Amino acid sequence: MRLIEQATKEALAQNPDAEVMSIISEGKKYWVKRARKSGSRTFHRVAYGLLKHPLLVPSLPCYPSGALAHEVGKLVRLAQKEIHVPEVIAQQSTFFVLEDQGSSVLNAIRNGEVSDVNGVLEKVIALLASLHVKGEFHGGAQIKNFTCKDEKVFAIDFEEAFDGAIPVVDLQFRDLFLFLFPLAKHGIEADYAALIGLYEKQVSNGASQRMRALARSFGWLTRLAHTGVMQKVLDQDPKSAFRLLRILGALEFEEGA
Repeated sequence: MRLIEQATKEALAQNPDAEVMSIISEGKKYWVKRARKSGSRTFHRVAYGLLKHPLLVPSLPCYPSGALAHEVGKLVRLAQKEIHVPEVIAQQSTFFVLEDQGSSVLNAIRNGEVSDVNGVLEKVIALLASLHVKGEFHGGAQIKNFTCKDEKVFAIDFEEAFDGAIPVVDLQFRDLFLFLFPLAKHGIEADYAALIGLYEKQVSNGASQRMRALARSFGWLTRLAHTGVMQKVLDQDPKSAFRLLRILGALEFEEGA
């Protein structure tokens, strides 16, 4: 532990502006994460206040020390529930140290490190489902916040805290959408129906019905978003969101055929 602490101090001194950095101690890799504030942007909070849609639920603003305490506490709790997360090796008020659990799933897929993309995505959705079954939610369930190592996947980055009055089922639905969103954004080939079906084999929270209802409610707007004019106007994230809604709408059509 003393060697890890020394390597951490050196890394922090050498990288004064870095929020996350890796260290090597006794031949093993670890990650050092500085305390940093978290929370949603003002536009996000205003949008949720107006629309009250679960996908727009904003995270609570947290000062660095509070965000760190929240994340470390959640990592420890999830580990106690036998959910695959990195072990917290050390903690102080301004940083904490985690064991390394491999590359992010997103980077591994984009860099061609994954031979069976669907197989890895199935492992991620199974991990997300196991987290939900145990009454938890991720808060930032994009595939960049899952890692893969030695044929296993792990969940990372639990900075986001939410108002306790928000129903957990809404945050879980948000998790599922956030997992699917970057697949559409980055053009990752995936069997969406199979992934949602695998999730629902473990979790009974009406996810597929809510996804279908979501696609229906935005049907006309999705069609408008895919016109030539709107494709020139919209930014990448809205384009990706409407691309996903179109995919979900097609799944609904196929199921009803």
